[in-house]
Amino acid sequence: MQPKIVIPGGCTKYLQPLDALVIANFKSKTTDFRIKFQTEQIERRSKRTGNLKALDRQQLINIASKAWDAAVSPQLVRKSFELTGSYGVNHPKIFSHQVNMKKLII
Repeated sequence: MQPKIVIPGGCTKYLQPLDALVIANFKSKTTDFRIKFQTEQIERRSKRTGNLKALDRQQLINIASKAWDAAVSPQLVRKSFELTGSYGVNHPKIFSHQVNMKKLII
């Protein structure tokens, strides 16, 4: 049996860099776009009779696509990794710590 490894609570912001900014920003924009879309739908429906319909798959895809374009940029992804202290191998901050990369290569 493998030993059980438990990650303490509150570590997501350090272990999952995209959760720190990117996903939260995307969810927020998705909510904003969905509310705007549904508000427009209500306004159109108020002129006619009938109940509101649930969003269909294509409408949800369109909303998510617009939200992604509005919320996520390369700069935001980079900032998310920097915020959590997760850097790529060639990132200047790694080299600023005087790491001997030859010792890391097996």
